[in-house]
Amino acid sequence: MKRKSFKKYCGGLCVALTIISLGYCAGNWGDTDAFGATKNRVTLSVKNKTLTVGEKFKLKVKGARIKKVSWKSMKKSVATVSKKGVVKAKKEGRATIVASVKFKNKKAIKKLKTKITVVSKEKSTASKNQTAEVQTTKVTELQTTNQKENTTEKTTDSSETTTEPTTEPTTEPTTELTTEPTTELETPTAETETMENNALNRAVKLVDSFEANNNILVSPTSLDYVLAMVANSGDEDIKEDVEKYLGRNLNEINQYYYDLMIKAENDVFLNIANSFWYDQRYTLNLPFANLVKQHYLADVFAEPMDNGSIDKMNKWAKDNTDGLIDKIVDYDMLPIYSSVFNAVLFDGKWTSKFDAKDTFEQEFNVNEETKKIVKMMPGTEYSYFENEYATGFEKTYGTDKRYSFIGILPKKEGEFNLSDLDLTTFLASKEEVTTYIRLPKLELGWDSSDKSINKYDLNDVLNNLNLGSIFDARFLDDLDVPSAKKAFQVTKILVDEDGTKAAAVTGGIEAEGDILEDENAKRVYLDRPFAYMIVDNTNGEILFIGKCLEP
Repeated sequence: MKRKSFKKYCGGLCVALTIISLGYCAGNWGDTDAFGATKNRVTLSVKNKTLTVGEKFKLKVKGARIKKVSWKSMKKSVATVSKKGVVKAKKEGRATIVASVKFKNKKAIKKLKTKITVVSKEKSTASKNQTAEVQTTKVTELQTTNQKENTTEKTTDSSETTTEPTTEPTTEPTTELTTEPTTELETPTAETETMENNALNRAVKLVDSFEANNNILVSPTSLDYVLAMVANSGDEDIKEDVEKYLGRNLNEINQYYYDLMIKAENDVFLNIANSFWYDQRYTLNLPFANLVKQHYLADVFAEPMDNGSIDKMNKWAKDNTDGLIDKIVDYDMLPIYSSVFNAVLFDGKWTSKFDAKDTFEQEFNVNEETKKIVKMMPGTEYSYFENEYATGFEKTYGTDKRYSFIGILPKKEGEFNLSDLDLTTFLASKEEVTTYIRLPKLELGWDSSDKSINKYDLNDVLNNLNLGSIFDARFLDDLDVPSAKKAFQVTKILVDEDGTKAAAVTGGIEAEGDILEDENAKRVYLDRPFAYMIVDNTNGEILFIGKCLEP
């Protein structure tokens, strides 16, 4: 993939995103062979099960030499599972129950999955009544047909007798059984997908999911890249979950992100890079490797996964973030079996720069009790947003204005959630009008793993977004051992008179100038907690989105 160098004085945004698979122990590599096809064969009692809300069902693992079975629900809000494999249906939806089987004679663990569909009592009753009606209809039709046969035998030849039984009883009842109940069950899923398909809603939900009590900055684009790559691991559950979250089928996902990368090759402001790293002692899943090379232009590295490999990973991050991120993994994270990385670098200069001589010191109202002196940059823009909950402005980058910084000031003072601002109507309210703005110079950092700031870390957030299945991805054909997987994101951002410079790593591993006032002009002064986005105006990609509670 073509690499671009960026001048040191340019502002930029960058993200490196990874999910790292970490081993529980460093030793006994020889004992982690693939699970034998003819030894220790185990199966689950059922692979698919439909339950009514409140109903319980016990799953059983059948097989020999079983030492221990651990149970896990990938969507606890829909269905939970006890230590003994008893599934309890909680609410409508679909959940995957995973049984991790440990054997007496092997260190390898076999994972088995059952798909649980939960329906409401009303729908279950309706479905049963409908089935009963269909069966009753079928019996009636068969009885009627038999009567016709008996009558027909007396009046017609034998060839006419066989016609009606082969058409009437088998066609219509079968159609009813296979279509109506299925449609009822899938309606809630369709409603959920409609909500999640919207990129803005996904970005808002991602930020709010951390429930941060301080500054936060995330890159939805970078997260989506890693999810898209992992969806190609071959696991059907992962594929379905990512497709639902991104609102496209996997072929469309692969094509979309490939096109985005190709555009980035010749983009002055945007650079994207991907890589996959794996322990060379194992066999790589070639279909996965070939696809990420082809569609994501990923570099694939086979490494001994020692300290030298850690150094190479950190160097990859540094090279692809213009030196803004120089460390993404530590030596104490070893052993690492595999890692997926994405780096997004946005390096943008304002279309109209702030004049440095106009920058002045002003109070920023953190809350009613706390005020902080910040360097404020005043300016004039011509795009204004306003809905019931917030006002805002747009400030573009470059001469082509493809990218924009959107400042969002809630009308209600104090802390806020992005979901409270109805950003869909906010962005739709854009009007061309003179707008006086004030934007503080920013130099902020954020870490998703910092529980003093965030109620949930990135692992928790992915599980809450119904994406916990990605941690079951297998990239190595002959490795099926317990893994501790960690996802995290660390970000930094700098906003000044010239542009924007920021970095993020996600892993699994003044004097006020004189202005001629326009009495009809709007004013958006970001002198208290606010939100902001950096968006690609050509495709709606939200490269970065965040909240500033204290500069």
